[in-house]
Amino acid sequence: MISIILAVRKRAVPLLQVLVLLIAAWIVDTVWKMSGWPLLYGGMISVVNLLWLQWKLRRSERRRPLGEIEQDAALSARKITADVYMTAIERFLLVTLLLLLGLVKLDLDPKLIIIGFFTGQFVMLLSTGLLKGEKL
Repeated sequence: MISIILAVRKRAVPLLQVLVLLIAAWIVDTVWKMSGWPLLYGGMISVVNLLWLQWKLRRSERRRPLGEIEQDAALSARKITADVYMTAIERFLLVTLLLLLGLVKLDLDPKLIIIGFFTGQFVMLLSTGLLKGEKL
């Protein structure tokens, strides 16, 4: 099973995503003679999505450290579950709005936006496995 929890905890993963996306955009520009901006835009949506998740996790940990257990376990479980669902809804809306912005307002190539988004997501999943034992 692939888990993104390790990727969320490592600060180097968004940097790795950006590096791979810049290389991919350069390849699209030079080899395919197409604009690499839509691919870069789609990939940056993935990076923003991960950064949002990292920010929410750190904010949640500052409010409630993981080692701290509340007296009422049911209340604690409800709070954590509400945080998880709220973060999922926020991320879904964020990605949807950024995709719509790129497609409708900026009039970027839809195929390259989607390829860029999937590339960013794939790099995040791949880096989870590659960086598993490292402290970054």
